[in-house]
Amino acid sequence: MESSRVDLHNWPHNPAEPGGWVAPHGDPIHRWSVAHVHARYIAPKVLPGDRDEHGRPMRPRIELHAYLVDLDGSQFGLPDHEQVLLHQVPPVGWWLIKPADDEHLARIERFKV
Repeated sequence: MESSRVDLHNWPHNPAEPGGWVAPHGDPIHRWSVAHVHARYIAPKVLPGDRDEHGRPMRPRIELHAYLVDLDGSQFGLPDHEQVLLHQVPPVGWWLIKPADDEHLARIERFKV
């Protein structure tokens, strides 16, 4: 699976619970159901003038969210996915889906909520 753009719909009010669905961007027919949410991540908003832990200036960005999930595509003929990462990318917050790898999960562990 390559990283690709997706749309999230009917995401639950409590994002820690399964529910809602994820569709390939621009495809109004096919979608995956969210079967299990393993983890949530929130990277805080960065304002102009903010600095990282080493004192270096950071680029401004919106608050970014990510979810480590299992997806069920059986209802619409899509493959099931276990342990995939749904994450937003700056600057506009588009959602992408990609396989979760240990190196990336270790990098974002500090943002786990």
